[in-house]
Amino acid sequence: MTSLAQLCGEGTPSLGSRRWPALLLRGRFQLLGGLLLAAVLPALLQWNESTVNAMLGSTAALVVGYCVLRRLSTFPGVDPRAYGPPVFALTHGLAVAALLTIGLDFRLQQMVAAFGLASTWFFAIQFLTHERLRRRLVVVPGGRALTMGAIRGVDVIPLHEPDPSRLGAGAIIADFQMDLPREWEAFIARAVVDGYPVYHAKQIVESLTGKVEIGTLADNIFGSALPLLVYAKLKRLIDLAGVVVLAPVFLPTIAVAALLIKLDSPGTAFFSQKRVGYRGRLFTIHKLRTMHVGAQLQSQFTMAADGRITLVGAFLRKFRIDELPQIWNIARGEMSWIGPRPEAVALADEYESSIPFYSFRHVLRPGITGWAQVNQGNVAELAAATEKLQFDFYYIKHFSPWLDMLIAAKTIRTVLTGFGAR
Repeated sequence: MTSLAQLCGEGTPSLGSRRWPALLLRGRFQLLGGLLLAAVLPALLQWNESTVNAMLGSTAALVVGYCVLRRLSTFPGVDPRAYGPPVFALTHGLAVAALLTIGLDFRLQQMVAAFGLASTWFFAIQFLTHERLRRRLVVVPGGRALTMGAIRGVDVIPLHEPDPSRLGAGAIIADFQMDLPREWEAFIARAVVDGYPVYHAKQIVESLTGKVEIGTLADNIFGSALPLLVYAKLKRLIDLAGVVVLAPVFLPTIAVAALLIKLDSPGTAFFSQKRVGYRGRLFTIHKLRTMHVGAQLQSQFTMAADGRITLVGAFLRKFRIDELPQIWNIARGEMSWIGPRPEAVALADEYESSIPFYSFRHVLRPGITGWAQVNQGNVAELAAATEKLQFDFYYIKHFSPWLDMLIAAKTIRTVLTGFGAR
């Protein structure tokens, strides 16, 4: 029988978990404690039909929020302490909407209290266990494993000889694509028999950095080399629903921004450019103009403190308001809300001639935001573009609603902080 922990994507603890305090690290304890504190306790203060309905709604919201948080925590760079409150705000808000739609009577104060208690409970759990879950990696020398020491956020213990006493509680990392000496092969085999997890260095680097190295296509293990097609079709419906919901908010914002642009500098309020999109097809992208007229022709790259950017344009770029007209491209099916950013034709041609498998990023619709944007920001050179493609490959390889949900949450933070703007 599938357990709730397995259903929520909870497998073994993080690599190198020291499992202390053991009780706090158990998913069942976390979930049961949250239910008792956030769903049951507020209901006991006043027991009637509306209270029961609110308790059922908050129970569903907490369970779904717990599952979502566990899923998001499997992606690189995710701190559950930061994403817990937004996730539970979303699930409790959906629970309230569902109760209103069904027409059931419920106590709103109880739902609000359930949200606050759930967020506090899981934040406390993550705060107490965060350092205890720090990954400890014991590295077999050679190949890609040599790069493990450059990854932040993990404790890397290099092995100089096959000594089992050095293992401790850590997982073993080795490069399976290199020929290891016989004594190291025997060491790894013995470690597996003794119950130690052994991982391929490439997979661990990918899981810790959120990037897929660009080597050979077979080496990247893309499966059928196509992303999840069922979700790709569903995502198109989600994109259209997003256009319908957000257009009433975005259109007035675009109008105000266009007026400010006209007052700030001479020229049109909008900027259009040919980009390479889905399956390599060309399309015209629309943005609010942020540079002086004709300045875009001087260089394809935008540098920090670029003198071509207008005063209003700097503000629009910082908070990504200049991207809002692309809602029209989404409505036409040329773009998605989330996906690899479309490049200008000249840049795409340059990258394709210099970067292996660059065109593979066109397997999905380009997006207004994406995994590379929330992790790297805008790029201004070929080396950074190569790293950007590694982020894009990770997105394609792990294409899922969970990753899109994480990107959406990170995008909100990016917009509020202006991260990566040029």
